[in-house]
Amino acid sequence: TWFGNKVENMWSVTRWLWPEQTDRSFWRWVDTWLTTEYDHFAGKKVTGEKNPGAYAESLPCYIRIEPTLVELETPEERWVDLSPQQRKMYDKMERDMFVEVESDVLMTEVPIAMRTRLRQITMAVCDAETYTEFDFDKGVEVTKQRVWFPEDAKSTKFDELKALIEERPDEPMLILTDSAQWVRLATSRLPDSFAWMGGVSQDDRNAAKQAFIDGRLKYIVAQVASVAEGVDGLQLACNTVVWASQSDSPMLNAQAPKRV
Repeated sequence: TWFGNKVENMWSVTRWLWPEQTDRSFWRWVDTWLTTEYDHFAGKKVTGEKNPGAYAESLPCYIRIEPTLVELETPEERWVDLSPQQRKMYDKMERDMFVEVESDVLMTEVPIAMRTRLRQITMAVCDAETYTEFDFDKGVEVTKQRVWFPEDAKSTKFDELKALIEERPDEPMLILTDSAQWVRLATSRLPDSFAWMGGVSQDDRNAAKQAFIDGRLKYIVAQVASVAEGVDGLQLACNTVVWASQSDSPMLNAQAPKRV
């Protein structure tokens, strides 16, 4: 994942490492190594490598180490139906771009925000509140919404997680989701668990990791963005990863399960 989520990031990495050997022109470099297509909105758009791996082979030094110690099991997929309330909320949001919740009206104005709201509804029955914030750069008040999962929120994703745990009661697990709010919800209901997410101090994370390794903590429920990179030691505690939801970043989704 050295070029992240975009193959064209290879150019900036190698320009930094070998400025004399890497073409100074980005688009000339693209025309040499990558495939492109025209997008009506974005213009010229990179679609992949002409010959996968060829550019890496051309570099002065490129070392790829494949893991050989273990062979991973094929992941088990478990399809989770929405609760009737979640389904009703989901369909209305998709159709009308708004839905009434307990405290307010949850709404959206653009498709990318719609996708975020629909993903939130699939995790649990959510609530929301509208508030205004002054944008000093633009000099205007901006209307925003805060979304959260109430303590008693129905979550078929959590119900399925609980069923999985009941099938494997003695097994420690790393449970992953893109949603910080769902991390809070799950750890509030799951005994012997720790919420690993943004805003949690490094000291608390280190203490939880050690407790996990020592067997004093059974579950880490982690936000993908917080645990995917730079975390070592979880492999000493468990070999099971449960995905409640994935990140929008393929790179982070690739890195996160490698922690174990």
